[in-house]
Amino acid sequence: MKKSTHQDRETVGATAKHSLIAFLALLVATSILPSCSDDDNDDDIYEIVDPIDIGYSAPNDTVTLMTWNVGHWAYGKNMSSAITDERYDAFYDSLLTCIKTVGPHIVGLQELSDLIIDTEEHDNVRALNLLKRMGFKYQYVGDGGQQRHWICNALTSMLPLGQSATNEYDYNYSYWNTNARSYYYVTSSVVLGKTEVPIIVTHLAFSITGDTCVSGQIEELVEKSKEYDRLIIMGDMNLRNLETIAPFEEAGMTVCNYGDNKVKTWPSDSPTHYDDHIILKA
Repeated sequence: MKKSTHQDRETVGATAKHSLIAFLALLVATSILPSCSDDDNDDDIYEIVDPIDIGYSAPNDTVTLMTWNVGHWAYGKNMSSAITDERYDAFYDSLLTCIKTVGPHIVGLQELSDLIIDTEEHDNVRALNLLKRMGFKYQYVGDGGQQRHWICNALTSMLPLGQSATNEYDYNYSYWNTNARSYYYVTSSVVLGKTEVPIIVTHLAFSITGDTCVSGQIEELVEKSKEYDRLIIMGDMNLRNLETIAPFEEAGMTVCNYGDNKVKTWPSDSPTHYDDHIILKA
């Protein structure tokens, strides 16, 4: 499995350009325009305790999406919190800088470990709680937050989420390597204007031998997309070959990290692959 997390070189469809040194993360961002805002959902259950000011809030004109393989917040060390007391301030500052710089309203996460640190000084600090304090108060974590080897997908949003679920790839159960069954996708939705837009967040299979399993999973996502008039798909696609993503374009969708806009995203220290994508159907 991958030992390095991803790092942004330049965002797609957004003006921000930066890198995250503390935890070397990937991100790819893009924007879509709703017809109007929907800010009628302030249920007390989502009240934020000790909010962190990031300088913006839920949008009324433009929605910015971000997909981010956070590598367990620990340089890709599987299921390791690995944030020491000495590193915590740098970690917090980097997370805050990332959110302020890109300005996302909806964030898809891969390789999530919610528990960042559990020490005497920083007892049970949780990443999702930090994001909630920054305004991302609507959250869904796949498979009940359980780690499947390296895999844990999540969605966190400033906008209310619709019904959310964890979904298995049927293809994984016919693939020769049973490790493929660790990979899944989560589904949810947001209301943009007066239109409900489905969202899929995923992490496709990693292989050093080629994109056979990834191709099977992409084919399944393309078939799934036929159920919707509008759709957002985002995540770590683990592509060995960028053209493996072409079936989305052939199906009439827009692959943001493709064509003239493409940027390499993995490994973060010297990117060679176009792994991370936001795909829009509208």
